[in-house]
Amino acid sequence: MRMFAPLIFGAIAAFSMLSGPAHAAKSWNLPNEELASFVATPVDIACELSGDCPPNCGEGSRQIGLLDMDGKLVPVLKNLNIFAGAALDLYPMCGRQIEVDGLFTWTDAAPTLKVYLIQRWREVGAEKWQRANAFTPWWGEQQGVDHTAKENRPWFRHDPTIKRIIEKDGFLGLGEAADQKYLEEN
Repeated sequence: MRMFAPLIFGAIAAFSMLSGPAHAAKSWNLPNEELASFVATPVDIACELSGDCPPNCGEGSRQIGLLDMDGKLVPVLKNLNIFAGAALDLYPMCGRQIEVDGLFTWTDAAPTLKVYLIQRWREVGAEKWQRANAFTPWWGEQQGVDHTAKENRPWFRHDPTIKRIIEKDGFLGLGEAADQKYLEEN
């Protein structure tokens, strides 16, 4: 038995390393970033604050937040897709307990206003994590394009609404003259 002890303890150590948070949230190197996983219930923020409650959290058309186990409302700012929110990831789980994994961040100007950036989620008790990246496939479907094709990435460079806004207001949102002045000075 004594000669097998190192093997047994080595196997236990290896298993414990594998069974830990293998898919833990990754740092995005944001100011005041704090990695955080917790159990919460996705809720429609407008419903929670005003009582205006469409069915199923508005089917992804409204801002979704998380009601944590202490009853605190946590605003969810975004998911893994660049410049996209998490409503499409979370509304299907509206009213059900899930475990989330991601980051909190806040500004020094408003340290009590923390927002959550979700990277993955799973239903409580489920083994498999879901990546919080529902927006880009949905966008591709809405546009009738393959969102995975190189010529369609990143999505925001190919979105007709964004293109119309830039055409109207310029890249800086201040008009074409402001864009031109900025480019000349920088």
